[in-house]
Amino acid sequence: MQIQLQTDRNIPHNAGLEHHVDDVIRKTLLPYRDHVTRVEVHISDVNAKKASENDKRCVVEYHLSGLQPMVVTAEADTANRCMPIGAYSTPHRVPFSLAFLAWIS
Repeated sequence: MQIQLQTDRNIPHNAGLEHHVDDVIRKTLLPYRDHVTRVEVHISDVNAKKASENDKRCVVEYHLSGLQPMVVTAEADTANRCMPIGAYSTPHRVPFSLAFLAWIS
């Protein structure tokens, strides 16, 4: 499973954030690791340098083999908080998608 992290110019892209994203995604998708080919995580600051509540957005795009990508969006006050919200929202959809794929095969 390949994990790609992209941030905008207002979110520092550093080793700590990369490790956090990688750790959360791998733990969350552990039961489905054989079916997920790629995960793209996009973290941005919606209001740029202005401080406001829930201004960090995380878009997580999951690529399952044989299916269209699934996208989940989450918002929070920090990048470290919005990423797990997006990651934990998806595993509930994966079993249904895999069951559908098995049904149409």
